[in-house]
Amino acid sequence: MQIFVGTDRVEQCRQTLIPLVEQLGGRLDGDATFSTLANLVFTILVTAGFPAIERAMAKAQAIAPGCEVFYGNVYDSKDGVTPLNWWL
Repeated sequence: MQIFVGTDRVEQCRQTLIPLVEQLGGRLDGDATFSTLANLVFTILVTAGFPAIERAMAKAQAIAPGCEVFYGNVYDSKDGVTPLNWWL
């Protein structure tokens, strides 16, 4: 998962999401901060289930309305919406 959030809310997102992601068996892989935008990158095992992952990511959106949350390695890069279905 990648989360793009304003720098004014990144620390609050980090502190909230790390424990939630760890409960799902995941981890924070890295982050970067730019002038007004930050990026948090998490790895979460698919065995956690998409509903649980989406609930955790909804917390980021509650903390920072308008933040962008992206799945990596889930949708076809050609159109961005077709599931790859590798988890089936």
